[in-house]
Amino acid sequence: MDRVERIKMEVQLKNWLESIRRQQESGMDVKEWCLQEKISRSTYYYRLRKVREHLCEQMTPEFANEVPCQQVAVPVSVSAPAPAFSKTGLRISGNGITVETGCCMDEKLLSVILEALKC
Repeated sequence: MDRVERIKMEVQLKNWLESIRRQQESGMDVKEWCLQEKISRSTYYYRLRKVREHLCEQMTPEFANEVPCQQVAVPVSVSAPAPAFSKTGLRISGNGITVETGCCMDEKLLSVILEALKC
């Protein structure tokens, strides 16, 4: 991918991320929000998947190794309505950091987040 295409994709992903945040903060379900914004649900979920894939690519194990870290035991609390991956999402807190997610999260990303909270 050349430089111009990469920049174009970064801008597009940033816009999609802002749109996804607006949906999540709106309190509306995806169907209702998509009707209001005049986009199809398949478009919304395509953009959501692309944003998540991009974020996962940014959180590679090599990146985690670049940050100096002392391994210590950190109490981590996970709170969410049952089931853990419900419509409202998941909140993970530990080491003075809180991470909140939407209703779905890739297991690999969850593993990276939990590993990062150990630092």
